[in-house]
Amino acid sequence: MKRNIVTLTLVAGLALAFAGCSKDESKTIADDVKKAANTTGDAIAKTAEAAKAEGVKVVDAAKEQVKAATATATAKAQELIDKAKSLVSERKFSDASAALDKLAGLTLTADQQKSVDALKEQIKKAIAATKDGASAVGDLFKK
Repeated sequence: MKRNIVTLTLVAGLALAFAGCSKDESKTIADDVKKAANTTGDAIAKTAEAAKAEGVKVVDAAKEQVKAATATATAKAQELIDKAKSLVSERKFSDASAALDKLAGLTLTADQQKSVDALKEQIKKAIAATKDGASAVGDLFKK
């Protein structure tokens, strides 16, 4: 009988110990999982924020590069337009036309495009007048 009481007491004690431990352990595990999830979520949020900040820096740098390239192209175009104007004033129409042809690959501002169109028209008229004048002089010698 003593043996049964001791065995029964031991079994009851172990059952209570296991039952109590499993509840605490499951709460502890659940708490640990929540903490790990929160820590991971915070780390992901920080990484996303850092990536966003880096992305903004990259976009800003790209914008600056585009502005610099545009300014360089605009300056180059203006240089060619000014050269063509100078050649027109020197009555070197074919050279002026060649200078304007170099603008083909460049993007022009609205003002630059107006200047180019005006110069082309001026060159066409000057060349036409030169040809008309030359044919008139040629006709004088035929007589």
